[in-house]
Amino acid sequence: MASPNFYKNGKLVVSTHYSPPWSYKDCRGAEIDIIRLAFKEVGIEITCKSSSYGRLVANFLAKKTLFASPVVKSDGNKVGAFYSDSFISYVDIAASFNNSKISFKDLESSNLVAYQNASDYLGKRFKHISKKAKSYNEIPGRDGQVRMLGMSRVDYVVGEQNILNSLAKKIYPNRTLYNNMIIKKWDVRAGSHDKVLMMKFNKGLRIIKKKGKIKEIYSKYGVVK
Repeated sequence: MASPNFYKNGKLVVSTHYSPPWSYKDCRGAEIDIIRLAFKEVGIEITCKSSSYGRLVANFLAKKTLFASPVVKSDGNKVGAFYSDSFISYVDIAASFNNSKISFKDLESSNLVAYQNASDYLGKRFKHISKKAKSYNEIPGRDGQVRMLGMSRVDYVVGEQNILNSLAKKIYPNRTLYNNMIIKKWDVRAGSHDKVLMMKFNKGLRIIKKKGKIKEIYSKYGVVK
């Protein structure tokens, strides 16, 4: 499977989305660094194409991109995708600037903001909450979600813990974001339409795991598992 859109100047185009510390727009981040290093082990260079997560999924399902990360199996299975071994630790939480533990019942009486299509990804119970909550919005732009929390327009922001913590530190350096409850622990992986390419990636991934490089990269970016 080859296409001019899949490679740029001889480098594999990896589809990513803005999700610090996992992925920044300038082709760096914990997730991207791991992908780059794994492919390097098998002689493949990469470049990145960053977009929103919704666009990443849409382009992957339309087979406009060959290799994307992250891809959840509920999406990738629709197009018979091949998956990487596990190397990404995603945990979706409800977070706020208040240090308290809450339950799903508490979310029902709260104002919530989440990422695009969260109500489809986070299970039946959360989908029910999205309909029952005092207010519930899904918006693009993760920075905007955190700003809504900071301006007290919502009670909780729902998203991946490392992404929310990273953005909160950048936008509100003098405030502490708290994990109020875990909503879902994800099994997310990179996905590809090319079986051989994914086999090569997984080979490189196993090599860098044995070398302890993944732990080093997690530590570099302050990723919490």
